[in-house]
Amino acid sequence: MRSYGGMSYNALHVPLDIGTWQCELVPAREFYSLSGGYVDRFADWDARREREREIEDDRRTFDRYFRPNYDFRRTIAADIDAIRSFLSDQLNVVHWDLPTDNPGIERALKQSVRDGMLVPVINRDWRSLPMTFRPAPAPLRWPPTSGGGGFCSGGGTVWAAFRNAGPGPLIWDGEPVLRGPYDPSTVEAQLKAARAALSEGNSDDGDSLPGVVEAWPDPCSVAAQSRTMATVRWTWRRA
Repeated sequence: MRSYGGMSYNALHVPLDIGTWQCELVPAREFYSLSGGYVDRFADWDARREREREIEDDRRTFDRYFRPNYDFRRTIAADIDAIRSFLSDQLNVVHWDLPTDNPGIERALKQSVRDGMLVPVINRDWRSLPMTFRPAPAPLRWPPTSGGGGFCSGGGTVWAAFRNAGPGPLIWDGEPVLRGPYDPSTVEAQLKAARAALSEGNSDDGDSLPGVVEAWPDPCSVAAQSRTMATVRWTWRRA
């Protein structure tokens, strides 16, 4: 059968010493959760028994064919780092207990499977080169698609206030938009200087606004820079 659809961002993927088989080691708390996708708790009795048989078969296969052979002499070893960080993050192994050789890696992972802390999921149809890795984490927050935002070509978000801003300084409710970082001790002075520069700019060709209020760049680059609070632009309204 083996028709499960789970894919854990908290798992560790390791190769097995049999063909190109690949193993996904999933934390048990996630494997057996309703949202994990590995176990269907609403399946009929026969399907559940078959799934239990597959889980046990994967356990035996992992125990028999997981034979790590990593080169610890390398300066950069992303595969070993992935295993050590997985043990630390998911199994709370303290730094001084992390494995420093292949027998240590084999012992740590196999014992975790025997103790029920990890559940191996064998991919017997893996066709790429066997590899050791942790999946890239899922995004913590997706960009909004409504509420005043839209997408630009670079993947950033362009807010309604910045859309069609055109050249020159951005004005919000009659006030110039200042650039960070935020310093409350100089806000008032910067705002007064910006107003004066803006007033002078309105009396000429609009290109004489040195330093205080900068010409507004491409909206996509602005949106990309504005995602971090440390560089966010801030607007001051009249009281």
